[in-house]
Amino acid sequence: MYKKLGYNIDIENYPAKRAQAEASNGLVDGEVMRIWSYGEQNPQLVRVPTPYYSLNTTAFYLSERALTISTLSDLERYKLVVVRGVKHTADVTANHKYVEQLSSTDKLLSFVHRGRADVALTNKVDGLVASKRLKLNEHIAYSAPLAVFPLYHYIHERERHLVAKVDEVIQAMLRSGELAQVIEQAEQQVLNSGY
Repeated sequence: MYKKLGYNIDIENYPAKRAQAEASNGLVDGEVMRIWSYGEQNPQLVRVPTPYYSLNTTAFYLSERALTISTLSDLERYKLVVVRGVKHTADVTANHKYVEQLSSTDKLLSFVHRGRADVALTNKVDGLVASKRLKLNEHIAYSAPLAVFPLYHYIHERERHLVAKVDEVIQAMLRSGELAQVIEQAEQQVLNSGY
């Protein structure tokens, strides 16, 4: 998107809390892949209005247990693990009785594999990559998406002048189908690489 505007950008991968602190304090120019409620909690960041991707909150569990999980309310009877600081899982488990927060998706799936939790709740692609990396593909099953969150790009208020320009590019890429192609290629690359 930024290349279309003539900009070269660097995207760094930080833990959720650090990314939030750096973006909200203006140490970086913005954030990618954040849900709507993130902007409500960080008013110094300006949301680009058009979402460009989505996050599928998905339940991962031991295949041998054959759990029936098709809605968020089905999770109420299970012990859950989520990655600390991840907003989409925090939002959907806010009133849940038993949720343990861990530091990574790898740890979530290891907890489930060892029977220390019933369900790991994470983004579908992230869970599939971690399952592959840990060689748990044959042991871990997953549900259909339980919640879908549109994802937005946030820009620090000092760079507010970029918001409308980036939004125009996103909309044009959506209309042309180019964004769908880019997303498909990126997801396949991540799934095949074991990120």
